[in-house]
Amino acid sequence: TDNRYEDTLIALSREGANYGVYLVIAAGGFGMAEIQNRIGENIVVFDFIRPDVAKEILDAQVSKIIKNLATEKRINLSLSDAAMETLLAKANTNLANGGRGIGNIVESCLINPLSRYLFDEGIMGDETVTITEINVEDTPYSIVCTRG
Repeated sequence: TDNRYEDTLIALSREGANYGVYLVIAAGGFGMAEIQNRIGENIVVFDFIRPDVAKEILDAQVSKIIKNLATEKRINLSLSDAAMETLLAKANTNLANGGRGIGNIVESCLINPLSRYLFDEGIMGDETVTITEINVEDTPYSIVCTRG
């Protein structure tokens, strides 16, 4: 395209940013290095995920897990404040990877240990489980739970 649209894209990007709208360019078939070479130094990070936003994302993801377990497996799951604080502290160490990084933390620190616990304890449904502690010091991560 001989950079035919470069000025237009830059103008749209700047104008949209004034309104909180950011231009995302998808380049099918181009590698990241080639995209960066074509764009040059015109990549601007508008905002990183801050700890308060990370908490909102984490709360939403945990709420979704709790809801899905309740509706699909009839398992009432709750997390102690200490367990949530551990998850949040771990999520805050991975903010550079955005929401996906927080999701990875939830998977490795909550979903995987919980899946192992439910399987090992033979919990198939009609149960109440409270996660009282999440151990993130040793891998694989583990949880401490109470039932009933």
